[in-house]
Amino acid sequence: MRLNSFLFLFFILLLSLYKSLKTETDPDFFWYLKDAEYVLKYKKLPRENIYTFLPSKNWVAHSIGFELFLYSFYKNFGEKGVILFKLFLLTFLFSLIIIRIYKKTKKILIFLILYFSAYTLIFWGTTLRPHIFTYVFSFLILYMLEKRKYLLITFLLPLWSFFHAGVTAGIGISLIYIISEFIKRKFKNGLRVLLFTLTGILLILLINPYHFDYFLWIYSAFTENVKVWSKYITEWETIFSPIFFDREIYYIISFFIMIFLLFIFIFSKEKKEVFHILLLIFIFYSAIKYVRNLPLFGTLTAFILPSYSENFFKFNLTFENIKENKIFRILLIILCTFIFLKILFSEKKLIMDKEFYPVKAVNFLKKNFEGGNILCPSDRGGFIEFYLFPEFKISVDGRLSVPSSLLEEHFKFWNVEVTPFDFIKKYPVDFILTENKSVIKKILEQKLKKIYQDKDFSIFKIEKNHHKNL
Repeated sequence: MRLNSFLFLFFILLLSLYKSLKTETDPDFFWYLKDAEYVLKYKKLPRENIYTFLPSKNWVAHSIGFELFLYSFYKNFGEKGVILFKLFLLTFLFSLIIIRIYKKTKKILIFLILYFSAYTLIFWGTTLRPHIFTYVFSFLILYMLEKRKYLLITFLLPLWSFFHAGVTAGIGISLIYIISEFIKRKFKNGLRVLLFTLTGILLILLINPYHFDYFLWIYSAFTENVKVWSKYITEWETIFSPIFFDREIYYIISFFIMIFLLFIFIFSKEKKEVFHILLLIFIFYSAIKYVRNLPLFGTLTAFILPSYSENFFKFNLTFENIKENKIFRILLIILCTFIFLKILFSEKKLIMDKEFYPVKAVNFLKKNFEGGNILCPSDRGGFIEFYLFPEFKISVDGRLSVPSSLLEEHFKFWNVEVTPFDFIKKYPVDFILTENKSVIKKILEQKLKKIYQDKDFSIFKIEKNHHKNL
């Protein structure tokens, strides 16, 4: 690789890292840490949501490897360690994509179009969550299939199962490949991949500490809760919901990018691989149905499309043309240095939105009460349990590990779709923590005692004999 080409790709990597290295905490961030803390302290895995006072169904910590890595960096290096951990993951992911597209394309414009299209789709998934591992592992399994390193799939799948339940995507990719081989009448090859895939699944059942419950939990998530989740949780929505109802520009752009990438694939002159046709159809449908799969579509197209794009555009500026250009080299060095320094000296601190997280309200409870059950919105549950468990328990956190009927009832409570006081009477609630701007706050003020209020949050207390009077 020539120096100018290397500098150009390095500039693209740095630019991607700078734009993606957001330091805002995700609502799930706190219960990731709490799970890992629990495992390391008690030397056992959680089998149910021990943080809730509501009836809990079986819980599988399907990202325990990620959680332990995250907690180790947080424990040993503080907030800077968390940012370093995320930087490492993003560097690895973007580097894989950049190298793949570069090796398959000669024209700079094609590289930029394919890379930034994929990057835009992946950007949704660059929060500090275990999903990043699924994007990396998806890329790796495609590489193994392309290079016919089928045996490695046997070991990749069980490793993947420790970092994210997205291992089901890996199994799906393998199965689509097997189907495509059968369609091409390459039965021997298809059977080999089937054998190694089934062996990988068997290893998950043997070495993953949750064994069969791992797959049982994933199955239940897509059968019991999916309707509730897609109604109340954005990442489970169809892409058309944020486009037509909320008019969110990111999803509008992402939808057109997906159509554009499919257009390139369909009208490219190269002969289409059956595997690529089936895979793009499946993952396109998946991304349309659940916006959570947009990054997976971006990752797969970054791997597949370079082979079909070289003759699609007629622009002739290639990487070879820039190899000896000294002015271009100087410009790239300046740009790389500038962005590298921006990353290096950027504030290495996790941003915690105090209008979103009830920081002062949690401190109030900790100082003034010895414990109790807190009814709270699910996206605040992880934060509250991180700072108050085990003295306090919450209703629901981001893992949503309560029975489907109760989960829906919980969401309806906060959306005032049920009579709030009927819900409160059914469960042992001691405190209700609510946003001031919520409609339910005004309803609760009619009958309950408010013991705390700041600019953003209020806390109501329910006395022991108060349930009868609601």
